[in-house]
Amino acid sequence: MVNNIMCKRPIFFSFIFFICFLKGQSFSDNLKSIKEYQRSSQKYISGTDGKVYMNVNFWGTDGNSGVIQVQEGIDFASLLSAYGGLGQFSNFKKIRLYRETPDDNDQMVYFVDLTPFLKNGDRSNFPKIKPNDTIVIKKTLTGIFLEDINTIQTFVAVITLFFQLNTVLN
Repeated sequence: MVNNIMCKRPIFFSFIFFICFLKGQSFSDNLKSIKEYQRSSQKYISGTDGKVYMNVNFWGTDGNSGVIQVQEGIDFASLLSAYGGLGQFSNFKKIRLYRETPDDNDQMVYFVDLTPFLKNGDRSNFPKIKPNDTIVIKKTLTGIFLEDINTIQTFVAVITLFFQLNTVLN
């Protein structure tokens, strides 16, 4: 009986090795597909006024997300102004800019801190805006809390009601 189990053990380990090998193959295939994602076919748009425009995507905090069309060569501050500015509870220190395609230095994500610009007009950390960039503006923790305070108040009211009913009925 012991010899029978010992004979099956190498087969079992070979089977496990084969499964791991197949998973490794499918994982390497997935890595190739990550780089091959769909890109926008439209980089620049020529306007009726003869100017060159490009689309920039915004995911904002105030529900006004979408695509805006801006002139080629616009800087980050002007882009935010065209977007309508930042909301009251926007996080000025961690604005993310995602490229559609990597830069010359293979960078696809930029983190922009607006604090130096708001203090003294320093634009040195602004990345150049390219077609089909996506700007993600998140809320501060305070903004999230204040937005959801009604939900928290309702939850506390339900718990209080439960304890009051429990006290009256017992």
